[in-house]
Amino acid sequence: MRVTAACRFMLLLGLFSGLFPNEPSLGLSPALNSETAFNSATAGLAETGEDGPMVGIRFATGQWDMTFATKAGEKIRLQTKTAQWSLPSPIVVQAREGVIKVSGRSFDTEIRFHAESGALFCEGMELAGKIECWKNANEGWDLFERTSLEKYLPGVVEKEVSASSFPMAALKAQAVAARTYALFQILTRPGRRWHVHSSTRSQVYQGVGKLHPNTLKAVEETRGQVLMTGGAVFECFFHSTCGGVTCSGETGYNLIPMSALSSVDCDGCRKAPFYRWKLELAEPVLRSAVARVAGQSGIRVGTIRQVIPVDVSDSGYVPYLRIVHDGGSLEINTRRLRGSLGKLTPKVTLRSSAFEVSLEKNRFVFHGRGWGHGVGMCQHGAKGYAKSKTYEEILQHYYRGTELRTLW
Repeated sequence: MRVTAACRFMLLLGLFSGLFPNEPSLGLSPALNSETAFNSATAGLAETGEDGPMVGIRFATGQWDMTFATKAGEKIRLQTKTAQWSLPSPIVVQAREGVIKVSGRSFDTEIRFHAESGALFCEGMELAGKIECWKNANEGWDLFERTSLEKYLPGVVEKEVSASSFPMAALKAQAVAARTYALFQILTRPGRRWHVHSSTRSQVYQGVGKLHPNTLKAVEETRGQVLMTGGAVFECFFHSTCGGVTCSGETGYNLIPMSALSSVDCDGCRKAPFYRWKLELAEPVLRSAVARVAGQSGIRVGTIRQVIPVDVSDSGYVPYLRIVHDGGSLEINTRRLRGSLGKLTPKVTLRSSAFEVSLEKNRFVFHGRGWGHGVGMCQHGAKGYAKSKTYEEILQHYYRGTELRTLW
């Protein structure tokens, strides 16, 4: 994990020096309309224009069914590499093993479609970009939208924070962090058509419909601005609430130590809803979640007797837990346990990995703080700091030693 992280960081240094050999200011190349070329080899910063590079946002993978529509009377343009059709709205897209069907037509190669005028609508989302479907290695299909980074960002900021209650400085800080995160994903995936997920697996995005004016202002007034460290962009993580101290990238994600993702104190999130929290779990519930993870390695889990935090960081984050049970003991990654609890029915939310745990009356009790992985900017902390700090000061507080640069 540490080697991988180091390689990714060095890759960015190489990408910048290779892509812009004659641009010491790191200005980006002229725009290319690769959307008309429809060639995966053109993906990446070669497509950068005044709205930034193109980004692919994946909404679904595998086998799925989705319906896309336009405003009344508008048609949908469907394209392959060799042909195109003008179809009435709506269209039903069905992804199956090795084949994708669009309103009665079947294809075994990639397709692209978009509204001939205006936006596409799908499951409550308004999508202004072009939609592509590509076969993946598992014989399923990846469904993703392609749009420019600046057109994508308002949809992220709108879903990640509340534009109606967060001060403008916090919204701008969020815009810069999200732009930096997305650019990192683009740079580390050269040649790929999609780069980020539409969920919290990357950063939340549900299209560009009904955007608050403050969201648009925050993105526009920080246009092209990203954070850099050591001459490169980095994986600019952020989370909801840290509860007083953020988590380092080294502890949270096994990244190489860097000041940009170091642990910092935070006084801004004291009024956040989950600054402190408590979770009680009956032993069978906890055992079910642990078993989901352990079972992938062929380990059977007996009745759990003890839960012991392992390698607790100075900032109070717990990367691993030792589970003592009737069949022995095992160590489990806390992030994997959080994910496993979230897949139970009913869903159980272990809000962060900053907690203490005890056994009280046959129930495991977690006393914790914050919500999310804890790495990078605390969104509710930024909200609190925005009452007296600029967005530049907020970013410098959470991402130590970084430089704010305008790349387009």
